[in-house]
Amino acid sequence: MANNIEVKDLLEAGVHFGHLTRKWDPNMAPYIYMERNGIHIINLYKTVAKIEEANEALKKIAASGRKILFVATKKQAKDIVAEKAGKANMPYITERWPGGMLTNFVTIRKAVKKMASIDRMKKDGTFMTLSKKERLQVDRLRAKLEKNLGSISDMTRLPGALFVVDIKREHIAIKEAQKLNIPIFAMVDTNSDPREVEYVIPANDDASKSIENILTHVTDAVIEGLSERKAEKEAKKAEKEVAAAPKAEAKKEAVPAKKEAPAKKKKNNYYLTLMHASTLKQNKMAKITAAEVGKLRKATGAGMMDCKKALVEAEGDFDKAIDILRKKGQKVAAKRADRESSEGVAAAKVNDDNTAGVAIVLGCETDFVGKNESFVALAKQFADLAIGYNSKEEFLTADFGGITVAEKLTEQTGVIGEKIDINAFEKIEAPYVGSYVHINKIAAVVGLSSKVDNVEVLAKDLAMQIASMGATTLSYKDFDSTYVSSETEARIAAIEKDNEELERLGKTLKNVPKYISMSQLTEEILGQAEEDAKAELKAEGKPEKIWDRILPGKMERFISDNTTLDKEFALLDQNFIKDEKKTVAEYVKTYGDVEVTGFKR
Repeated sequence: MANNIEVKDLLEAGVHFGHLTRKWDPNMAPYIYMERNGIHIINLYKTVAKIEEANEALKKIAASGRKILFVATKKQAKDIVAEKAGKANMPYITERWPGGMLTNFVTIRKAVKKMASIDRMKKDGTFMTLSKKERLQVDRLRAKLEKNLGSISDMTRLPGALFVVDIKREHIAIKEAQKLNIPIFAMVDTNSDPREVEYVIPANDDASKSIENILTHVTDAVIEGLSERKAEKEAKKAEKEVAAAPKAEAKKEAVPAKKEAPAKKKKNNYYLTLMHASTLKQNKMAKITAAEVGKLRKATGAGMMDCKKALVEAEGDFDKAIDILRKKGQKVAAKRADRESSEGVAAAKVNDDNTAGVAIVLGCETDFVGKNESFVALAKQFADLAIGYNSKEEFLTADFGGITVAEKLTEQTGVIGEKIDINAFEKIEAPYVGSYVHINKIAAVVGLSSKVDNVEVLAKDLAMQIASMGATTLSYKDFDSTYVSSETEARIAAIEKDNEELERLGKTLKNVPKYISMSQLTEEILGQAEEDAKAELKAEGKPEKIWDRILPGKMERFISDNTTLDKEFALLDQNFIKDEKKTVAEYVKTYGDVEVTGFKR
């Protein structure tokens, strides 16, 4: 079995460290937990879920007998990938990616065969018939081929999947795999676009410890898949041997009676019976028209062959066929009830007069399903219907084409083969409501107190802020004091731990703040901070007459350094994404007499 994935192990390996915030790719927003000291921190719980999802898929590919090509040409990943992929007996590229490695695979195979032909020359003695200069040239060619292609010498056909470390660096490999529809698994850092990859593992792709940790889990899953394939082969071989033994014995005993007519007749009758049954089945299938199958597909969303089989089983009865497909969906739903539908599609809908808005998340198990066009369309249909209901419980009982929403979810679970559920249902009402959906992954709705000029622009900007920056409350005043205290302790402990490592490396230590929210900064604390600033100015020898010009800036920096929680999670206290010199509260004031009444994400 593959090792259990622990968040603690990933944390110790530094998997959570992303790139500088100014280098981020906005499409990585769903995988980012927070920003700390100018660096994005990756949500390790999502990393664990994504590793498990990728491992399950890789295990299936390995069990099917297909090869998985590992690609990592950066210095800190080369040796790790060579070791781990070699252990799993999988091909890998750790030198320069050969252009056309996948799209011109035939030519690459010729180069590999050239390497094999040189080896044959050395074995059969032909090599020694060459001149000294020619032998030297051949040796150099062999060494070059071994360096670039030696690790893929056993890959006789295109791989079943690609595993990449750093998709920005290996962009050529990514493009070639996309062109050939080869599934891509990859470690994706915060500076990369996860849409390029089918199976995203959000992780630090620069640190060797992080790369080794992720690859250990991945290759363990591949090895497990290979073991299952081997066990299955051995089991089939044993079954054949057991099945063959009585037949061989019976054949020996039946030798004297070989020419008896009745036995021959029975054998022929047996095959005629099989042929007759097969013909009857084919006739039944033939009687089901394409129009009937199309009608059932439109009604249920099931696959073509599933619809045809259901119609055959129902002997052409349309309603009975629908019932058969629903029962199948119920069985699949019952089997997958304990699964986690952590992926999905977000959708939002605002009513015609912009006084109510709803945001929902239609959940599924894999990102592959979540990107499917028909699945996205279903989420939007659900959002259009959800605007008329006030809670998830009400919505699940709503009519959706003659069945309830809950029944439709069960039906889709059977059709798709994954657990499908409404993961989130949030509704808001206000004098004006706006919405924003970020790449079908994050939906936000926001309420405003009045319809001012250009209110639609303000509402969209605020909804975009909520979707991209992950606010959880309207203002710092809404934070629970117990939460603020525990979060302060946790953040101080994390910075102190980081400082231990920085001290060991001889680097500049991070500032350890005493406070993290404006709710902690009492008048007494602010007064003391001002006195400390004055003492500092006096010690620096600054003339007292210019203190009034310097003090406001120092107090502003003090408040900024000690309100990091507000900037991360309180909407009105965050820096506005389109103008970081303003807070969101300051931006709202530019529109006049209007306030944010609430939001949902």
